[in-house]
Amino acid sequence: MPPFVVSTMLCGESGVVTVSGDLDDLAVNDLEQATALVLFDRIEVLLIDLTATTFLSTSGMSALIAAHESLQAMGGKMIVVASGSATARQLRLAGVTDTLEVVETVDTAIGHGAERLFSAAWQSPPEKEPQRAGARP
Repeated sequence: MPPFVVSTMLCGESGVVTVSGDLDDLAVNDLEQATALVLFDRIEVLLIDLTATTFLSTSGMSALIAAHESLQAMGGKMIVVASGSATARQLRLAGVTDTLEVVETVDTAIGHGAERLFSAAWQSPPEKEPQRAGARP
């Protein structure tokens, strides 16, 4: 069984929560804490990446719905990236795809509104010329 890992990334008004391993009843608290931490920063777009998730429990699905509802109440948007039988199929069979926006790839998520997240994350800051001490800008 692969280890369960949740990681978060914030970039401006967007965030990513990446989940890998089994998202079972024991691990769902870590997902809830990670999404709460990201939502605390008042983001507008949240991408939940489940592409490396090997198992998704009903508790995990409930945590995803709760994060979606919290973000929606703040006027934000959540996109779930899920593919395969461990995640996308389970979400579809449980009817969760009627509530959550679920796409198969990160590239598709970018086309569905997460482009602000990635464009901001990969923009390099403008280069500044070094200034000498006492020089005026």
